[in-house]
Order: sequence, then structure tokens, then C-alpha cells
Amino acid sequence: MDPTTQSWFTEQVDYREMHQFLKDKNSRSFRTEFQQVEFHHLHAFGKTMVLDGAVQSAEADEHLFHECLVQPAMLAHPEPRKVLILGGGEGATLREVLKHDSVELAVMVDIDGEFVDFCKNHLSDWNSSAFSDPRAKLLYMDGRKYLEETTETFDVIITDITDILVDGPAIRLYTKEFYALCAKRLNRNGYLALQALELSSQIWAQHATLRRTIRKSFEFVESYSIFVPSFTSTWGFIIATNAGNPILSAEELVNRIEKRNMASRLYAFDEITYRGIFSLPKDLRKCLSLDGSFLEDEQPLRFSPKDTEYRKGVKR
Repeated sequence: MDPTTQSWFTEQVDYREMHQFLKDKNSRSFRTEFQQVEFHHLHAFGKTMVLDGAVQSAEADEHLFHECLVQPAMLAHPEPRKVLILGGGEGATLREVLKHDSVELAVMVDIDGEFVDFCKNHLSDWNSSAFSDPRAKLLYMDGRKYLEETTETFDVIITDITDILVDGPAIRLYTKEFYALCAKRLNRNGYLALQALELSSQIWAQHATLRRTIRKSFEFVESYSIFVPSFTSTWGFIIATNAGNPILSAEELVNRIEKRNMASRLYAFDEITYRGIFSLPKDLRKCLSLDGSFLEDEQPLRFSPKDTEYRKGVKR
């Protein structure tokens, strides 16, 4: 195969690194009010969603990301009934939440209605008809504005929002003030879960800054990660609560999965996966324990000096 005659999608990670993926079929590209959207069929990963030039979700491995984002917090709660999702436009986060039969209401708030409508029509494999579930309530508005105005409280809040970019729509959804709002809108034994940027022993500074920011509002904050092939990196997540240690024992986790009749509904997530994602390397655990800066509305992109070790391109 002559690569010069093929069609390629190029993801620019930063000025030192780029990734190229062979495209099998025609692509679609359009701009909404808030972001540039590309939809490719990549040879390696199938249908792939790209936002502002960075891979967000791919058919071949989206279950890895979404199950790990959602299930630790949902299973930590003894009986989640009301759940808030901020972002998650493709509908896969909503899909994972609705796997729990105890859920009576799942409110999904996304600022980009045009993008969500596209996902409804073209990513049915992702959302599995979650948008038509009577328990789901979809709102098109800014997630922070919703938190500021609502009187609802929730058992679990999940933030599946895009990058910390200077001119991005999500910049005020990564600050101390934002996480204080999340804590206020959680019920007494509630949990916060979020995608928390790339995380490895080499790339950790922005995750650590985000973790310190969340600790301003939550007593118990735990990091975990999983390798996502379409991201070509290990991705970090955070679970936070004021209800005690959020990490379940293997026995507790197995019991809850069985009690909720979920084993057949989870593609990659079980007690072994769970143990693995929370087993961070020793050197990384040490890095995450360091003191440093945190994010505020007035300085939303202030990071620690060691951020020179972190790539300029953040979340996919």
C-alpha cells in the first residue's frame, strides 16, 4: 500500500507530536456555534468523533472510556436515583447511567444542541436509544448556568466535558467555584465523577492541578486511569465525595453488580478491571500527592511549574 495515495486523518497533539490514521470512508465536517466537528470512519477504530481536531470517541473502544467514567461512581452509591450529566453529547455517558434500574431521572445538560442532534442521528451505536428513554431529560444550555439556577439535588454528578482550552466553552467547568457548585447540588451521600485529562508517570501535572482544585470542595478524592487506544494514551478520571472512601472492596463491587443484574450489560468493566484502574504506579501516586496550584475563575489556566512536563494539547 502506497501511503501517499491514501486518505489520512491527522491529529496534532502538540508542536512535537502528531498521529495519523487511515480513513476508510468519506468524512463529514461542520462547525457548530461552539466547536468544529469531524466524523471519520478510521481503519483502526471504525466510526470516530473528532472535536476541534482531537479524537473524542471511537466505535472500537468508547466503552472503555464511558464505562470507566460512569460505573465507579454509580456503583459506589448504594442506590442512585437522580443523576446529572454535564456534557456527554454523543449519549454514551447517558447510556451507561441508564443501565442502573434504580435511576428514576437522568438529566443531561449540553451546551451544543446541534452536536447532540447529530449524535442522535448518526451515533445510535453509542447512545443505544438512551435519548428516548423516559427517564432521560435533555437540556441544551451551559452546564454551570444550570447548576447555578437549579434547585434539584442529585445522587451522582458526572462531567464529560471537553478540554481546558483558553477559548473553549468548558473553561469555567474546571474551577474551584464550579466544583463548589457540584458539591452543593449533590445529596448527602453523593458522588462526583469526571474525565480528568491524560494521566501517566510522564504526563500528570494538569490532572494533579485538577485534583487539588476538586479537593477544595470534596474530602475524598481518588484518581484512576485506563489506556484508551484511540486516544493513543492513558486517560485519567476522578471520583470525589464527602461520604467516605469511594473505593469499594472487590466483594462489595461484585455484590453490587450482581444485585443490579449488570454483569451482562458491562462490556469491559468488572472487579478485575476495577482493581486495575485504581492501581496507579508508585511514582505517579507520589506526583499526585505533591502540593501545588489549583484552578479558579479568575485564573482558570494556572498550573504548577512542572507543567512544562505536560503536553500543550490537553483532553481529546
